[in-house]
Amino acid sequence: MKLLVVADIHYSLKQYDWLITRASHFDCLVIAGDLLDLGGGLDRDVQAVAVSQYLAKLSKLTKVLVCSGNHDGNWKNRYNELEARWLQKARYDGVQVDGDSLKMGDNLISIYPWWGGEVAQKKLSEQMAIDAKRPRDKWIWIYHRPPSESPVSWSGKHDWGEAFIRNCIDVYSPDIVFSGHVHQSPFVIDGAWNDQIGKTWVFNTGREPGYLPTHMIFDTESESITWFCSDDQDTISLSV
Repeated sequence: MKLLVVADIHYSLKQYDWLITRASHFDCLVIAGDLLDLGGGLDRDVQAVAVSQYLAKLSKLTKVLVCSGNHDGNWKNRYNELEARWLQKARYDGVQVDGDSLKMGDNLISIYPWWGGEVAQKKLSEQMAIDAKRPRDKWIWIYHRPPSESPVSWSGKHDWGEAFIRNCIDVYSPDIVFSGHVHQSPFVIDGAWNDQIGKTWVFNTGREPGYLPTHMIFDTESESITWFCSDDQDTISLSV
């Protein structure tokens, strides 16, 4: 099985167009948050309509798994916490989104939302505890913000990782975490696109402008992941 993994598209329609041309070559497409762009000038609800149409097209080409990021919230719940309500509607087009956990082969993939407050964080913790009891070979998390104290969260000046997710990794030891959020990490000194915390591999695709999104290809048979940017690529083996 081969997975194509991206994050931080930020309403770049040319990068969504690239995904349309490539998606059918893979068994699964993972988008690890920030599908929209708060600084893009267009209202988030307008962006959400266009991106929802892309997700519907992509879901006809391959299985699509998407988590929300900090740019994706468009609705405040009764606790005054921001949620990506628009993304939930993508389920009608067969897209797996925030809150879903699914088996692909013998692997369990859990999709965790960007949390905007204590209530959402508690709900996320409860979902992790439930997922931890489910049978699987490997456990894969899709969550937008990388863990703190890792090169995948280093911007060159600051650690933008999340202590909560770092603690969750320490407790549950998932096999793989796919994230984004910190665009610079793969390109700066002391940053990286991959790291290992205990037995957990964590990944951050990074972000570049242009037609080609930075992305990863995960081959579950060879247990290798290759990272691609505009002028470079790198491969690691998870079985080492």
